[in-house]
Amino acid sequence: MVLDIREQYPLPLEVTQEIAERLEIKHPVDPKTKEAVVITSDFLIDVQGNHHVELKARAIISENELSSKRKIEKLEIERTYWKEQGVNWGIVTENNIPESLVKNVKWIHSARDFSNSPGITPKILAQIEPILFNHITNSQIPLAHAALEVDAKLGLESGSSLWVVRHFIANRLWIVEMNELIDTGMPMVVFRSKHQFDEVGEHV
Repeated sequence: MVLDIREQYPLPLEVTQEIAERLEIKHPVDPKTKEAVVITSDFLIDVQGNHHVELKARAIISENELSSKRKIEKLEIERTYWKEQGVNWGIVTENNIPESLVKNVKWIHSARDFSNSPGITPKILAQIEPILFNHITNSQIPLAHAALEVDAKLGLESGSSLWVVRHFIANRLWIVEMNELIDTGMPMVVFRSKHQFDEVGEHV
């Protein structure tokens, strides 16, 4: 089960520069300033294994880029970094990414922090959580309907509870199967994160 996905994860510049020097590969630079730029991994993914959470890093490239020597050189720097960190790294082409996963990431991404929240604060978040979680998990109604009912019950602006759902998933406080499309027109199967949920209201 995919627990969390971070996009464009930055690698430490000093480390990648040292790796590039060892590999005798030119480190990526800004074309205007000629200064070294930070290399990022397209996706850093937390996957729930049998007994632990496994970290996986993935580079997303088009099939045409596989023939680019310069692209392969940059990927070698990235591959070496993650190998030395003991993290599973791999390349996937755009055609190999599940569409449902891409849509889910886009859906939750903007709710990771409070910059776009509908008036929700960390304190309010902690008050909403038990009511919202119980209503979603104990009813078999569509997620959107359940969220609206909680909005009405708590006197919140319409859409607030659905934003909270996105926020909890984006911050790994609630766990869903990210490879399955989150359909707000259907009931949601969701679990609390055992090791992080005490942080509600304190994780930002």
